[in-house]
Amino acid sequence: MPSAARGEKCVIPSVGFDFQLRSRSISLSSVASNYIIVSNLQLRTFPMGCDGALRLSPFLQLWHTGKNYERGDAIMVTSDFKPRGVCARMIHVELSDDGSTIERVAFEGGCNGNLKAIGKLVAGQPVDETVTLLEGNTCGPRKTSCADQLTLALREAQAQARS
Repeated sequence: MPSAARGEKCVIPSVGFDFQLRSRSISLSSVASNYIIVSNLQLRTFPMGCDGALRLSPFLQLWHTGKNYERGDAIMVTSDFKPRGVCARMIHVELSDDGSTIERVAFEGGCNGNLKAIGKLVAGQPVDETVTLLEGNTCGPRKTSCADQLTLALREAQAQARS
């Protein structure tokens, strides 16, 4: 696993990108085409460990709540949603620029395998159809579920895209 001190370059060859550690911000270069490039944002998750303070995961995810960013030729709308009454701690949503299609969904916390599956199943699907399908779903004695909370996150991101 690579490591670097602050200010040194950390190269992660297995995923084809490198970054410069500058306190809590980064600059990216040589990023694979399926990664999001956003500069001067805080790290949330990354592909591997680097500089001990950074925890990295299988996907490069730079989230900038409430803002649009460029990925190739497309503008994506991203949103972080804090669900209530469920085990998941956060729902990250990416929608197409017009807010009609789900590009990606990721959950923090909750039932890991099930929530990963939900993310895979809804990717590429229309927001309205997904909301109709999942809205009102419950979990045990709770009046809501992670899927139901996802519908709220999708509606919030969709409203943001249309504003």
